[in-house]
Amino acid sequence: MSWTELKVTSWAMFVAAMGRLHIGVPPGATYTFRGQPSAAYSLHPSLQRKISKLSRAEALRIEKILLAEFQSQAHLLVQPAWLPDYRDMIAWWTLMQHDGAPTRLLDWTKSHMLPRISLRGYAEAMR
Repeated sequence: MSWTELKVTSWAMFVAAMGRLHIGVPPGATYTFRGQPSAAYSLHPSLQRKISKLSRAEALRIEKILLAEFQSQAHLLVQPAWLPDYRDMIAWWTLMQHDGAPTRLLDWTKSHMLPRISLRGYAEAMR
């Protein structure tokens, strides 16, 4: 299967592309959207892109430090009652990623609305 790449340079172009996406889609077809600030990024988690040249042991050490730092200050971002159990790594990585920290999670969605919101904010920031 080959993919067509479309470079979107404006909000109007993105909205038009999303409108065309659903025309003629076979029943049962699904799409997954990946919003990134750079088309040059490969499909790797943000943490992996930042520490790709380190040894596995060093990468895990840095990840542990990032997690501990985030956990120590998470009560400033989220109501303490909503914080996950300290042993629930997936919940912590999800919370970290939601707040912009690099994690080992690859962000994606089935809804084009979330990348749309991110792209709109990004496009407005670039003005």
